[in-house]
Amino acid sequence: MVSKDKMSGDSSCVRKVKYFLVLFNFFTTITGGVLIGLGVYYKMEAAPYLEVLNDSYIGVPIFIIAIGAMLFIVGFMGCCSVMCEMKCLLKFYIAVIILLLILQIAGIAIFFTLRDIVTESLIAVITKNTLPAYGGNNAKERLIEDSMNFIQSSLECCGAANKSDWESMHWYPNGDTVNKVPGSCCPDSPPDKKACPLDEGYDIGCAPALYRWVDDKIMVIAPAIGVILLIQLLLAVSGCGVTRYVGNRVVPM
Repeated sequence: MVSKDKMSGDSSCVRKVKYFLVLFNFFTTITGGVLIGLGVYYKMEAAPYLEVLNDSYIGVPIFIIAIGAMLFIVGFMGCCSVMCEMKCLLKFYIAVIILLLILQIAGIAIFFTLRDIVTESLIAVITKNTLPAYGGNNAKERLIEDSMNFIQSSLECCGAANKSDWESMHWYPNGDTVNKVPGSCCPDSPPDKKACPLDEGYDIGCAPALYRWVDDKIMVIAPAIGVILLIQLLLAVSGCGVTRYVGNRVVPM
């Protein structure tokens, strides 16, 4: 027989845990909304790069939006399951939290461990699709040229792997590309300057520069990501406690 004092103590402890869960699930919902906003902002900021790459290579903003949406849904679901003490929904909530933790940690690990593979893939895409279209006459090629000029000037990079990539491309009007790079490759170059000397171009290629740009964006929100992961772990542990209490609760006679 369970004593009334013990039941009262357990209820008080679980009540505090429930308040914690509701509070942090509310915080999780708000955080999800903030991450969605950040992802949309970075997606808009990355728009000029989409003509040079493919949509699949600007996956970080999409990843942030997806995580934000999942956090928003999970936070809302957590509040409902805890307040209503629905055991099945609590179990599903805990499973989703754990899955979300695994996916986030795996995504971060893949990004940082596959740096060379991602960079080589970017080099291949830019070399195959972007550089040959530079200097073309149709609307699509002119759009690619404008986007590549924007990337080279804003990220201070040149070519795919490095500036020598431009020597093998037929982008200059008379075809003479020896020791020449586009004007956007050179510091303080006027916007209307078509070409500049190879030795004046930026040394870093645009593939590693793009990776560095994404890396910098992630570092800006890294502390927030760390806090979110910790909170999710605490939510999973606390949710297990509440689920166990709900399942074993004795209704006093």
